[in-house]
Amino acid sequence: MPTKIIILFFILLSILLISVTLLFTAKPIYLKKVEKIRVLNIQKVYNKTYFRKRNRYTPKRSVKFAQAEINQILIDNPIEFDKNSYLLENNNGRKNYQTLAKIIDVFNNLKGKAIVEIKTYTNKKGSKQLNLNLSQKRADQLKRYISNCTKIVFISAIGYGKEIQHKKNEKKYLEITLKRIK
Repeated sequence: MPTKIIILFFILLSILLISVTLLFTAKPIYLKKVEKIRVLNIQKVYNKTYFRKRNRYTPKRSVKFAQAEINQILIDNPIEFDKNSYLLENNNGRKNYQTLAKIIDVFNNLKGKAIVEIKTYTNKKGSKQLNLNLSQKRADQLKRYISNCTKIVFISAIGYGKEIQHKKNEKKYLEITLKRIK
């Protein structure tokens, strides 16, 4: 009988020691784990906002290089207007704005100061005066949009209608040229 009591006493004593140990160490362990999770969440949020706010480095472009880049953008993604319309918001509106965003990015990363010249053309259908007015409205629309998005001071917009011919077998209804200011 005394051995049973001794074994029972040791069992109770060990349960008591385990509960006291847990009582004093469990809370700090739990708080360390909670703190670690909180810090990780803060870091995740910081990283998200940091990458959203971070400016991506783009080297400044010379006018000659920027002109080549704009020409390539317009070849790959031409800006298209609807028939007898000068609005950018057409069937290809999203594509037009994506193309213009690329062009504006080039403008905003120029090394020196430049003059932008926008030339628009129309096809040969319709009257001479109607095509001239339509191409001028298209040029003015592009000028307004570009001047709102860039710091370029001088932008000229000229609509030529169907008067000036471009290279043969080429559907080119818009030209954007840069000229360096000395």
